[in-house]
Amino acid sequence: MAIQVLGAVAARGAVGSVVRSGARASASSAVSGLDIKVESNLSAFTKALDVFGKDQLPFATAGALTSTAFVVRETIVEDTFPRSFNVKNKRFAGATFRVDKANKRKLEARVFDRLGKDFLAMQESGGTKRPRGNNVAIPTDEIRVTGRGVAKARRPRQILQSGKRAFKTRSKTGQEIIAQRRGKKRYPLKVLYVLEPQAQIKPRFPFYTVAQMSAQKTFEKKLPEFLKRARKNAFSKSQRKAARMR
Repeated sequence: MAIQVLGAVAARGAVGSVVRSGARASASSAVSGLDIKVESNLSAFTKALDVFGKDQLPFATAGALTSTAFVVRETIVEDTFPRSFNVKNKRFAGATFRVDKANKRKLEARVFDRLGKDFLAMQESGGTKRPRGNNVAIPTDEIRVTGRGVAKARRPRQILQSGKRAFKTRSKTGQEIIAQRRGKKRYPLKVLYVLEPQAQIKPRFPFYTVAQMSAQKTFEKKLPEFLKRARKNAFSKSQRKAARMR
């Protein structure tokens, strides 16, 4: 799971996976079949730049992309992830999502899941989960599901092997389940998992949607800020160089 935030440099040509011609320059990268795009009215923007500004545009773009990626990461970690999952370990999302920074030669910043968890990708896109063995074990409300999935001790194999009065059986309707006795008596039972040949996973973690919106909104604000900063630095260096030549 990753997003790539790419930029385009109108003053020096296009840099990125896709750049469209016209008044607006855009760049996109397909990640898991989805496009993450950031746009800025670079064509009109660069007309107002002097030579110092145009020379500094790659540096400014790289800085804006990197800053944008960190804002996207913060949004995912602090807001989207906790809203999507029943979070017990508050540090998990922060430890999972990382940023690859952009530079003037690689105008691309990336927010990615460093653990490469298939579970998170499935929670974002939804889809059909197929069993590794005979069945897919679908947790009921008795099983806590977090952003890391189900705790190891509460997974089907571990529960069945734990000796804690858990077993496979069938409900009155014939549905195969994993159940557990609540006390010493035979009944009542609590159903921990429903066993199915396959399972449909509904999307619950809008990673790409939130990232797209956050990236576009942030990049439009960050680019002028970083260009102003880069131009100021370049002008200062030029003045110092001119002073040394006197």
